[in-house]
Amino acid sequence: MNRWPRDPIACAASLLAIALCIAPASSQDGDDELPAAPPAFIAMPKSVLAKVEDSVFEVVVDKQEDKFIEYEHPLPLDKIPYQIRNDRFVGLGTAFSIGNNRYVSAAHLFRVGLKTIMTGWGLRDRVGKVHRISRIFRYSNYRDLIEFDLEDTIQKSFPLELTGQAEVGSEVFTAGNVDGEGITYRGGQISSLTPEEVDGKWKFIRFSAPASPGNSGGPLLDSKGRVVGVVSRRNATENLNYAIPIAEYRKLSGSSAEFFQKHIKFRSGKKMVDRDWKASCILPVPLADLRNNAEKSLRALEESLLAELYEGKNESDFPDSPSFRDYLTRQGHGRFFGALRSDGSGGNWKIEFPKMHEVELEPGRHVYLAGSPRLALMAVVEKPQDLTLAQFVAQPGKVMDDILRGSGVSRRIADESIKVLSYGAPKETRWWKDRLGRPWLRSRWYFGERDMLAETDCLVFPGGEACMVTLAPVAAISMAMIDLIEHNVNEIVMTYGGTIDQWRKFLVLGENKIPSFFRGSNVGLQGSGQLTANFEEFKIIYEDESVTPKSKLEVTTGYRPSERIGAKILRVTLQPWQGQKGGLEARILFAPSDRASPEQKDKWGAAKAHSTPYDGEVFPKGDFSHLMTVIGAGAQGRLYIAECWRESNESKDSLIKDCKKFKEGIAIR
Repeated sequence: MNRWPRDPIACAASLLAIALCIAPASSQDGDDELPAAPPAFIAMPKSVLAKVEDSVFEVVVDKQEDKFIEYEHPLPLDKIPYQIRNDRFVGLGTAFSIGNNRYVSAAHLFRVGLKTIMTGWGLRDRVGKVHRISRIFRYSNYRDLIEFDLEDTIQKSFPLELTGQAEVGSEVFTAGNVDGEGITYRGGQISSLTPEEVDGKWKFIRFSAPASPGNSGGPLLDSKGRVVGVVSRRNATENLNYAIPIAEYRKLSGSSAEFFQKHIKFRSGKKMVDRDWKASCILPVPLADLRNNAEKSLRALEESLLAELYEGKNESDFPDSPSFRDYLTRQGHGRFFGALRSDGSGGNWKIEFPKMHEVELEPGRHVYLAGSPRLALMAVVEKPQDLTLAQFVAQPGKVMDDILRGSGVSRRIADESIKVLSYGAPKETRWWKDRLGRPWLRSRWYFGERDMLAETDCLVFPGGEACMVTLAPVAAISMAMIDLIEHNVNEIVMTYGGTIDQWRKFLVLGENKIPSFFRGSNVGLQGSGQLTANFEEFKIIYEDESVTPKSKLEVTTGYRPSERIGAKILRVTLQPWQGQKGGLEARILFAPSDRASPEQKDKWGAAKAHSTPYDGEVFPKGDFSHLMTVIGAGAQGRLYIAECWRESNESKDSLIKDCKKFKEGIAIR
């Protein structure tokens, strides 16, 4: 049955299982069940084989070779079986003749309702000729059954007899396209009749005759060659496989297609929406029209569910949970990406900064990689020295190449793994903007051989790009996965860092490439180290010969407790000293909420009173000497803090002097 979860990663895993015809089967009570037959060979009678061999056909699609992929060295294609590497088509499953140019198969082979880049569905006969599928006459994704005709006629096509007799213990045979390598016949017995999982309206035939990827849609035959069922899936953990009784095929309407799926769910935090998909369309129609009708119907339902999920005020979830609003008064910061997380009870919010694995691409240039619980990968790519930031942003293929190099992606053929060097230029690119005013560049690559896609959603920062990387079946596009990504990025915060020279070039990229909270910002360096930096309400002028174009500047963004949702600048950090650790920082301190801890309230009280540690006195903290002082107060419970730190072995007098000069150069607007 086609029952897919709506979680993006679960969707990907489930769809891959469907594509391989190994969808997991849940145990259900049914009639008395025989133990699985031992893996002994049961031969189909020759008289039956002669009757059947002109009745069963491969369901195939056109093979799409991804020639745009560049590998470390040529693929060892000689290690792939001759038939597969030379085939112009890809075998998906099996179908069988019922006469008058009509054929029956499993509905899931045709990806109805789902995006796909597969093309050219057809049947391949015994002599290798492919006949294209034309119109659909019966269809049910609930029963996983489809009936269709062909654009031309297979001259030698023997219709199989259909029977409703399926008795536990009787001998049965599968006839199917095993692993895409042609029709194979194997025997076993019916083990049980098991209620289908959704509503128990009919019973699966569970049988022990072997079934492999590619058997889907093939006939389950009795000892006389009559069809008792249509193979739907196999159990990956034991030799008990599933077929839909042929009686269910007879129940299908010849005038309308049945689209039905229980419990289409979307979740955000503690809130979940759940609805059944039920629709139909008039038959017969061409396969392309059936696909379009189903996709539009399912997409409309998903959009409705997403609107319901995110509408209104949800007091227990982001961004309206009281505990989240409390968290905003003490939010932390880190390098690169951070993701907002709750413990699931509506409390204890925090930002999780994934541990980034650093890979040096070339001297002085790196890519940083981390796994993500929601996505396949998070990557931060520093731009090459020989490209301007604008040029780097204009080459998303280059960004993906660097991610591939850093992550060591490879393709395995037989016993050999070959590194992937490049996916080439993306097939699609577009800019989109999240609710925080940040523009993301989406780039997408399609892989026809596996019906998969790779996608990067990248934010530009002064030193390069920070990307979310997704690998999923193409079908995930039609499962609202992309909508979920675009919503969930609102819970991702970003620290923008780079050298002063990189900031100057970043801020002139144009409004369509930089976040809205940087509009009107500027960074300049004049004379003997005079830095001017304007960011929202912070204006900083700092003059010191230690400041050079290579001095680092970081801007941390986050949320304001006074606003429901929206990214604002929370701190500006200058690291002027080359070869020495330390920094000068201007930041906002927010008044604690009623839910705040005593420690948070004491911290706020000390800041308001300009007492320790906000008294301008030097104090030790780890391996550094620190100094903090209040430089002003703002509306809506905000204080502005200047903090300076240098390694403890440096002169404290120098720290006091530098911090005084830094503080005097800060203007709060």
